[in-house]
Amino acid sequence: MRIPKCAALPAALFALALLPAAPAFSAEIGISGMNIGMTPDQIEKAALDINPDWRWSGFTKWELPSGEEYIKFGKWGHPNIETRSREDIDVMFSGLGSGNGMVALHRTILFGEDLSKVPLGKAVADGLLERLGEPSQISEDGGSYRITWQFDAQGNKTDAYKYDGNCIISSDLVGLRMDPNCGLYVTAGISSDNLGRAGRLDFQMIDHRRAIDAAPLDEAYAAKSLETAKAKSALSTISAPKF
Repeated sequence: MRIPKCAALPAALFALALLPAAPAFSAEIGISGMNIGMTPDQIEKAALDINPDWRWSGFTKWELPSGEEYIKFGKWGHPNIETRSREDIDVMFSGLGSGNGMVALHRTILFGEDLSKVPLGKAVADGLLERLGEPSQISEDGGSYRITWQFDAQGNKTDAYKYDGNCIISSDLVGLRMDPNCGLYVTAGISSDNLGRAGRLDFQMIDHRRAIDAAPLDEAYAAKSLETAKAKSALSTISAPKF
């Protein structure tokens, strides 16, 4: 299913982009060509560049009083029945006032049972470290990893915010809390078997500051949309029923 042409966006495994007020460094962080700030159409193109079999498995559109629609949440999925592997991408976008750009991404990979295609957990971790640089925190236990990168509003690497749930993306991105203390927050969990082979990658990134900065722009745009709709409604010439 193709995305309706009401917005624009890009997607994939290692990238991030930018809102007008967002720092330029955020455009340099992301995964598989999916960057913060990209529109739904751009995300679709990026996903198809990775695998032409990728398809939207669901998306949520919001509508303004003027009738304009835009994608708020999107979900991609690609299961492989033969290898029992699966890849999923969930994305969250800002509203039309701030450009309908991506502010959060959650990507999971189940590596499946075809061992000829399953990398070591260390290889997955090394790939992420090469792409995103020195982390704020990293821990390893038996070939499984937890890695976090956190950046402040100026793009400086910081010590990772304590794991209290404030910075971490919920599984479906709905109900996500924004905390300015989190800044640009990226985390990856890699689970491996007792031979060190990767079983699952759980990758999340959210630009909390960008999402917070986008909110007043989106609210102002929605308010103007309501004013436009009211003005148009006031010109109605439809007659009332006869009583």
